Amino acid sequence: MKTEKKEPLRAERLHHREADQIALRFDSDPFIQDHIKKLPGVAWSQTHRCYYVPHTPAQVKSLLDHCRGKVWVDMTRLGYPPKEIVEKKKPHQPPELTSGISGQQLKEMERYMESRRYAPASIKSYTGMLRRFILDTGLTDFRLLKEEDIRQYNIRLVHDQKVSLSHQNQWINAVKVMLHVIRSPIALEEIERPIRRQKLPMILSRNEVAALISCTKNLKHRFLLSFLYGTGLRIGELINLKINDIDGDRKMVFVREGKGLKDRMVPIGDGLLSLAREYYKAFQPKVYLFEGQDGGKYTARSAQQVMQQALERAGIKKKATLHTLRHSFATHTMESGTDIRYIQAILGHSSPKTTMIYTHVSESALGRIRSPIEDILDGTIPA
Repeated sequence: MKTEKKEPLRAERLHHREADQIALRFDSDPFIQDHIKKLPGVAWSQTHRCYYVPHTPAQVKSLLDHCRGKVWVDMTRLGYPPKEIVEKKKPHQPPELTSGISGQQLKEMERYMESRRYAPASIKSYTGMLRRFILDTGLTDFRLLKEEDIRQYNIRLVHDQKVSLSHQNQWINAVKVMLHVIRSPIALEEIERPIRRQKLPMILSRNEVAALISCTKNLKHRFLLSFLYGTGLRIGELINLKINDIDGDRKMVFVREGKGLKDRMVPIGDGLLSLAREYYKAFQPKVYLFEGQDGGKYTARSAQQVMQQALERAGIKKKATLHTLRHSFATHTMESGTDIRYIQAILGHSSPKTTMIYTHVSESALGRIRSPIEDILDGTIPA
């Protein structure tokens, strides 16, 4: 049976902020994401996990003009006939590049990444970026690539295509994998990366987390938020947890193949174990700890909606996500006096430098610092 091909960008109806909007949904694709972020009037919804624009005739025209020839838009979910508003012919699709040395090298790199168990999204992203590089430069063989070629294309990405920092970093990652596959003499360490912005993580206070959980009356949702905050797991790790991964006797959670395909053990307290038993008795999950209504894994998108609804009920205005609960767990645990090495192990960080970021947002540590102006203002030092 012939299956319908999924369009890269799907425009859907959305009621958000008390108005009709157009939700713009697409599978993980850095090119589409960068292009959509430049669309006039576009905004991001944390609640619905999508970009959106006002549903007006003018905005529909702006969307189609912006995407014409670059990104194919499926407008049928908005009620538009597929051939009247949308271009009758799809824009030119990149060739498969199966002929030619560079195309064969791309296939070889894809097989290499699969053998190293890279995430499917990473394989798709890396090969897509190098395919675009081949089309942009006409490169016939990656063995002919020079350091100066990489540097010039890097400049082109930033100044001409105005890609995001993460896109630029992914492109460099893709080049490095290809150079490794073809055993290029180019020194990988000489390829310069963009300077990373040192952003501090968003943190909820203990009172905000308590409000978030207490206002969530649905037992499954309350347990989900409590579990993420109580263990510091990533959402991807949580939805992969199976019932048997919780060891009630040892009070441990076994996280299988977390980030970097590393296993680790995470402690779980008596209160959370008690809530887990209450949840299990009520919902009787079959395989995974959190399952959808029809069985199978709970989705990250559904979990994020739980978080956003809880934030709204609690009246918290911070732009927090599920990952904010992980940051909050780490910060609050550090404030309680837990050694940073244990926190590093619980979070699954490879380097203590990653864990050290939480010292910059710790209220107890920063709160002990006394500014010299206080000595003047309170009269300790006469003015």
